[in-house]
Amino acid sequence: MFEQSEIHQVAEKKGKEDDYRQKIISSLEQAGINEYPGDEIIERLVLLEKESKFNEDARLIERGMANILNLLEERYAKDYPQFAISPKQKNEGRLAAILHDIGKSGPVQATEQEQKSIVKLFSREEIKDPQYPVGDMINESFHANEKEEALENLKNCGISPETTIREFWDKHAQWTHDILEKYPKGIDSHVRKIAASHHIDHGINPYNLSESEIPFEASIIGTLENYVDALEERILIAVDQYEAIIRRRGSAHETALACVRQNLHKYRSDQLMIMVFNALDELGAQGKLFY
Repeated sequence: MFEQSEIHQVAEKKGKEDDYRQKIISSLEQAGINEYPGDEIIERLVLLEKESKFNEDARLIERGMANILNLLEERYAKDYPQFAISPKQKNEGRLAAILHDIGKSGPVQATEQEQKSIVKLFSREEIKDPQYPVGDMINESFHANEKEEALENLKNCGISPETTIREFWDKHAQWTHDILEKYPKGIDSHVRKIAASHHIDHGINPYNLSESEIPFEASIIGTLENYVDALEERILIAVDQYEAIIRRRGSAHETALACVRQNLHKYRSDQLMIMVFNALDELGAQGKLFY
């Protein structure tokens, strides 16, 4: 039988769980979701909320997505009607931003304990050498009584001690794809594609998009078949990197923007990305990107 203190602890834990879940639901509602995802999606988001800052990042990126879309519409819709993006299309981009890092909870088949080990390793933000082996990082970052279990959990997820941190990081976009494809309830195909393609600039292309859908040298605005998807993919790529540099490194706007431009150098002649860069510069300099 529970002691009174134990009952209080259980109730307190349940209350926190409910708070996490309500925060997730509020984020989805603000992003304009029309149908709630299945429990599998919600539970992974709750885990990320409890164990990491990734949902906090995603909410900022969602605001950046919305603000850039609104600015581009205001600036260009008169001359380029395709920038008059519908509320539904805007919400697809915003929801993709909320969901894009769900793969940081691990592969689709991961158990709850395996997911926790994956999230904990992803949460290590001070790693300076991406070629550092996962096994060494676990030895340094996990408590002694956690190391063996963590190594076994990661092994079950296809991660060996010899896997580099860079290789580990690069898996999350594919895992996002796999999770969203297995549990697509309430998540439109456009949302899934945008979310899982946020590292396509690194060659991580879970949906095998053709070159015609990612034309880095596009010269004529509006020639893309899936125009809005392409625009929102670019916004997510750029804002994801910008937000990470601002928060994790504490960089000023000018430094963060310069890093993003350098990282995305292959887009230097892409008119859509140039417009995104300009909007990012304007809103970031004014402190209005994430508000």
